Order: sequence, then C-alpha cells, then structure tokens
Amino acid sequence: MIEELLGRFESVFTSDFMLAKDTMKDEASRSTFVVIGGAGTIGSAVVKLLVSLEAKKIQVVDISENNLVELIRDIRSSKYNTLTEIENYAMDCGSEEFVRYFNQLPSVDYLLNFSALKHV
Repeated sequence: MIEELLGRFESVFTSDFMLAKDTMKDEASRSTFVVIGGAGTIGSAVVKLLVSLEAKKIQVVDISENNLVELIRDIRSSKYNTLTEIENYAMDCGSEEFVRYFNQLPSVDYLLNFSALKHV
C-alpha cells in the first residue's frame, strides 16, 4: 500500500547500492570492522549487511547480551555468509572494561558507532 502511495516499489538507494556493491564487497572482504551498538536496530542491520558483503572480520560491541545472541542466531540461521569471523562483546561502551578492550585492539580498518541512549 505505501509503495503504491509513493509510486515506487524499491528503495531509492537500490540502484546506487547495486552500482557500488562489487567495490564495497572487495573492500569489506579485506577489512576488519568494530561495530559499537551493533546489536541494536540500526547496528544489527549494518552488521548483517557487512556479513552479506563477506567482511573479513567483525567485532560487535553492545550492552545487550540478549540482542547479541539474537543477532548471531539470525546470522547463523539465514542465507548470510558464515565465513566472516564475528566476535561479540557484551559491554557498555562507556565502561572502563570497554576502554581496556579498545586500547588493546589490533589494527582496525573501520570503527562504526551506533550506540545510543534509549528514548522510549
């Protein structure tokens, strides 16, 4: 129904994404990502996208252990590439534990921060 109202049946980003997909896949396949807030709504969508692009390695940091478990369950039970190395860390990005984790990180190619305070 909303598609009919808008007069389109695919995302406005689809054509741009398809044009850049091979380049993004090439970059992701040799890159290590740290995704903070990676088990939330936006973060988990990005993690799944990175897995679909066959990222080399993804470290997911989120305060919600339950959401991390759900994310991994979704990835493992879906069509996504499971060759991507995924590590999960249940911790608050404002904690001393996170600072220690962050300071010992080896080389990371991309750091994505989707952490947020709940507003509802």
